[in-house]
This record gives sequence, C-alpha cells and structure tokens, in this order.
Amino acid sequence: MFQYSTPQTGNTQVLPKPSSAICGTFIVRNCISAIRMRAVDLKCRMKYFALLFSSLSILFVVSYVCILTPTRLTLENLSLRGNTVKRLRQDTRPHGRELTVDHLVDQLVSGVLSRLKNRTKLDQSGKYLVIEDLLTSHNLTSEKKHDVTLASQCTSNHLHYVAELSKQWQGPVSIAVFTYDDDFHFAIASILHLRLCFASVAEHVTFHLAFPADRKPDTTMKLPQFENILCSNPPPAERKGRNAPQKNFVIGSGIEYPVNLLRNVALRSVSTTYVLYTDVDMTPSDNLRTSFVRHIAATSNMMSHNSTKLAYVVPAFEYSGRVTAIPLNKSTVLEMWRMHTIRPFSQNISSHCHAPTNYPRWRALPASDDKMAVAYGVKFQPKYEPYYIAPSSLPLYDERFVQWGRDRQSQVCEMHVAGYQLVVLNDAFLVHDGFKNSSQHHATWQQELQKNDIKYRQFQRDLKTKYPGVKRYCNWRNV
Repeated sequence: MFQYSTPQTGNTQVLPKPSSAICGTFIVRNCISAIRMRAVDLKCRMKYFALLFSSLSILFVVSYVCILTPTRLTLENLSLRGNTVKRLRQDTRPHGRELTVDHLVDQLVSGVLSRLKNRTKLDQSGKYLVIEDLLTSHNLTSEKKHDVTLASQCTSNHLHYVAELSKQWQGPVSIAVFTYDDDFHFAIASILHLRLCFASVAEHVTFHLAFPADRKPDTTMKLPQFENILCSNPPPAERKGRNAPQKNFVIGSGIEYPVNLLRNVALRSVSTTYVLYTDVDMTPSDNLRTSFVRHIAATSNMMSHNSTKLAYVVPAFEYSGRVTAIPLNKSTVLEMWRMHTIRPFSQNISSHCHAPTNYPRWRALPASDDKMAVAYGVKFQPKYEPYYIAPSSLPLYDERFVQWGRDRQSQVCEMHVAGYQLVVLNDAFLVHDGFKNSSQHHATWQQELQKNDIKYRQFQRDLKTKYPGVKRYCNWRNV
C-alpha cells in the first residue's frame, strides 16, 4: 500500500498498490517453475539455480521497497516530482472514510464561499468588505504564546512570495489579500494553489481577504472552476506577476489600495506575544524568529515593565538583481556590502526613512550569526519608518491612509507618542529582491503623497487628543 500525508489534513492516506502484488506473484511463480524443472544436465541445473537466486533477490527488494517501507508524500513533494493534483486525482480512489484530493479542494472552496457569504463585514470607512480568517493555518491552535507572527498584505499578483516567506519563517504568518470582482477567481485559485501545494503554507499561513464594497466578488461560483490546480506549475500569482504592469498601488479601474486597512486585518488575527510586520516581497534572515524567541526567553528575567513598549528594529536591505542567491546571514551581507551588491533599503529613493537605524554602526558590529542580541538604541526621528518586532498590542495603523505615502510613518509616529522605545538587533535583517529606484515609482505617487500629507497633519492633531498631556510629538509642521 502507498501512504501519503496531505497538508490539508495532516492524516496519513492509504492508496492501493496492486503493482507490488502482481510483481511478487510473478516472481514466486518463476521460482516454483525453476524448482520443478527436472534438468538432467548439470549446466542446466546451475542455470535454474541462478534463476531461483536472482528471483528471490528481486522479491526481497520489491518487498522492502513496496511493502516494508511505506512512502510518505506531501503535495509539496509531489510538486517537486513533477506530478500534479489533477494526476493525483486520477491515481487515487476513495476507500472507506479516506479523503481524496478532490475532497480537499471541494472542502477548501466550500469553506471559502461560505465565509464569503456569511462572514463578510464592512470596515469603518464603509468602503471595503473584510473576511478575517478566510483560511486558517493548521498550527494556529498550537502556536506558542511567546512567539512571533509575521504579518503582511498584498494583492493577488504578489501572492507567490508567500510560499518562500512561510518556508523561511517557519512560524505563524498572517496575510491579508486585496482583491475585487474581476480578480477574485484568480486570487482564490492562487491561495488554493499555495495551500495545497506547499506544506509550509498549510502549516503556518492564515489568509484574510478584503475588497471594495462596490466591487463585490461573485458568490455563485461553482466548485468545478477550481479543479485543475497544477502543483507542477509555478503558483498562478507568479506567472501573472511576471507580466503584470500594475503593482500594489496601481491596480487600475479607479480602485484605491487600502494599505493600512490590510495591515490591520493581518495584525488583528495575531495571537502571539510579538509580531513582525513586513512587506510580502522581503525575506527574513536565517533563524530570525527562533533566535529572537530564544533572546526573549534568555532576557525575560532582566526586562522591566517598560519592555512591553520596546520595538526591536530589524535593518532592511536591498540587493542587486545580478545576485543569484538571497543573502540570509550577516556574514554574507557584510561581504556583499563590501562588493556593492547590497545596500540599505530604499537608499536611492528615500534614505531618510531608514537612516536613523544607523547602518554604519550596524555594519561595524561583527557577525555572530548564532546569538541574537540588542546592539544599540536609536531615537525616533520624523519620517522614520523602520521594520521592527514589537508586542502585538502595538498601536494599529491609521486606516485613513490609502495608496502611497505616510502610511507607515504615521504608525511609527504614534508609537513614539505612546512611549515606545526603539532598539536595533545585532544580526537580524530583511532583504528585498532588487534595487529600488525612483524610475519605479508609479505615475500618481506625488499626488497621493500630497493627499496623505494633509491627512498626516490632521492625524498628528488627533494624537494630541488621543494622548492628552504627552509632550512627545512628531514635528508635523515640517512634513
């Protein structure tokens, strides 16, 4: 019998393997025939004994491989072997109470459509509809409280990043996906592909959905529309992302991208003590999560009550498109930095947004690559927008900010006003694939920034009301 474990259920499924029985029967019959042969010639006898020996040897190997050693396959492994979910459907038949892949797909799609109809809620602005916990990870209930969840958001054409992100993080991940009527089928197909074909996604990633209230998806979709999910192919979002002209902020058809709403949707589902919010196309360094958890465990007795308002800055980098492998440890980053194939994130576009991290000081620290620690503290500065690990009770993002500009700065500003302190980790970092240049800006970014500048000034006035008596400000007059 064949056995395989599906990411969907985690249960071992048993598939019939008639080939082993047929092969064994054939060999045994040959052995019996050889024994029964009455050859008078010694040479002939020796030939038959050789046949008998070889047949028994083959029988032993077949028995060991096919019977004694069950083969455990996941859908992720099947994709590496070039098989497909469709092929697996053809090769599997329901046996008793066993689940088939058809059933897994139907179960997932039915759950998605049910949530779309029954669990959709309107956001505060009244412009967007949200479905939290569209698909939850298998490990959601077993997540350790003192852990770190990676939270992010994206459009459907960036969903392919989730596979590598979840594999590198190896812990809880919360992803909010933005879609709309014409894009919905593609978004769901992409999510299903990730869920069925990548074990790390099924184990760790919880998906949420948001879409414009005036561009609702079709809730009458039929299950057969999702039958042909090919694990041997790249994720649908990767194929679309290669050729799609639009980025997150340029979706077209007059749809505004509610970036901070999506961030909050991803953050609200976090059940761990800490959270790292990052962009979906950034890769965390090796063992970032596990090293941070060990650091917190080792220093918990020394932490004061103020540690609940401590944010751990994770320096961000971008590397040249000429680089063939993602740098995942500090030693590699330092070497690439020396060769000018990596640099601080957004250095050529808005260096002031990350300069307070003090990259020269971080660079001067030797790489330990095995022991995470707080390297030094940094002060808040206007327009600073670092990536950081913080308690999951951190202030949420202001949802008035859509499209591009001041969206992350506003949240960092509120953390400063609320009394959070910033410290930089010694070896942890994030890397973005490719150098960012001003030529990559979408056409309307300046108009969007002007609109958000106005919102940012009002936002800081509101902070004075929200935090009365606090003397910490974000210097909004100079925005």
